Amino acid sequence: MDPLRDIGITDKLGRRVLVGRVDHLADWPTIAPHACKRFTFLLLNDDDAPTDDELTVLAEDLVARSCVYFLAWGPGCSRAETLFDGVVIQRWFVDAGREIAGDHPIIPTTSHQDEPLREAIWCFLNMTQPDDSLAEGVNTAIALVRGSAALLQEALDAFASDLDNDPDVFAD
Repeated sequence: MDPLRDIGITDKLGRRVLVGRVDHLADWPTIAPHACKRFTFLLLNDDDAPTDDELTVLAEDLVARSCVYFLAWGPGCSRAETLFDGVVIQRWFVDAGREIAGDHPIIPTTSHQDEPLREAIWCFLNMTQPDDSLAEGVNTAIALVRGSAALLQEALDAFASDLDNDPDVFAD
């Protein structure tokens, strides 16, 4: 497990970028930040896909913490996107007793299973505009690597190519 590290600010969206790594999604709450109002989230998954239960618990925690945009990359990423959507529908509509029809804010989700990691990270840094009603206060972009330290380093290298930072920030 690697705690979240601050690696800079996105040029286009002006968000602070935090990147961390866990071996298991259940470890996420131990490294989650406590001081961001709303945030975008990128799940980078290594070789094996997490279980539906792991993904659902993560999605519930992210929604409770005010995640306003969810992206997933790697094995099982389309399932992660679908499960995240299900949690949003359950919490925002079923549990709250709201009608799904009508003008409600949405939390955009996307998965990038067949794209190179660098493209998914570029999308995360440049294209994650939340619903207008949720955009105020979005000042953080969190990327969580589930898996190997090698994937974490590959992700940090990709972030480094898109962020104008001191290269020492990205060294192990």
